[in-house]
Amino acid sequence: MKLPPDERLRADVGTLLETAGEPRDSERLDPLVIHLRLLARWNEAYNLTRITAWADILDRHLRESLLPLKWIARDRPGRLLDVGSGNGFPALPILACRPWLRGVLLERSERKGLFLEAVVQECGWAARVAVDATDAERYRPGRMATEESPRRAGRPAETSAADIGTRADLEDDQSSPPGQTSGGPERGLDGPGFDYVISRATLAPRRLLELAGGWVKPGGHVLLLAGEGRLEHDVRGRRSVSHELSAVAHERIPGRKSSYLHVFQRSH
Repeated sequence: MKLPPDERLRADVGTLLETAGEPRDSERLDPLVIHLRLLARWNEAYNLTRITAWADILDRHLRESLLPLKWIARDRPGRLLDVGSGNGFPALPILACRPWLRGVLLERSERKGLFLEAVVQECGWAARVAVDATDAERYRPGRMATEESPRRAGRPAETSAADIGTRADLEDDQSSPPGQTSGGPERGLDGPGFDYVISRATLAPRRLLELAGGWVKPGGHVLLLAGEGRLEHDVRGRRSVSHELSAVAHERIPGRKSSYLHVFQRSH
């Protein structure tokens, strides 16, 4: 996986932001560049993605990650749960573009979790983003961590991040949005109820929606990036799915034959 020189990289990413209707400022651009550069570095050792051509990275990873943004409030604080975060798409670009949004990245793979921690640390997001290794089937928002539900939650990547050249020594004086501190994750970061639950083809859609219905707040949204064929007919064709979760939109992803952004909302 080879990225272009920094000037072109920032120009291409900035163009994608503008196309998505997002500001092309350093607050958004810098974390996206950090994420991509760390992904390229880690991918050599851990094979985190098979998408390695720059044009495909922009299209399949970054552009698709920006599609859910229109469903996520731009300037209102909120909390996002990403189920099966993998290499950080779509959650990390979303968090970069919504700096008032706090997040929990659910990822049970150790190597992927270490990578996500490295990005969180490098971006200075330890106060607003937690990485949790709990399996989705056993995850309960607000439950204290146990040996059976390990939490990484801003822990520096101990094993191999240093070998790969990531920075773990964050400065204490980094600015944070109101209600956040720079010393570590807030206690309320993993509290009950999320404004947004998002997943990219992780669990079977029916099961993901059953679980997400219990994680999302009334009025909150569940955003599912998946092929239409994976959304079983008994879910796709029904208005009410579970926990009063209703279909809002099924938007085809431009340039993809059978990939969609499926949007559901929990009633108030």
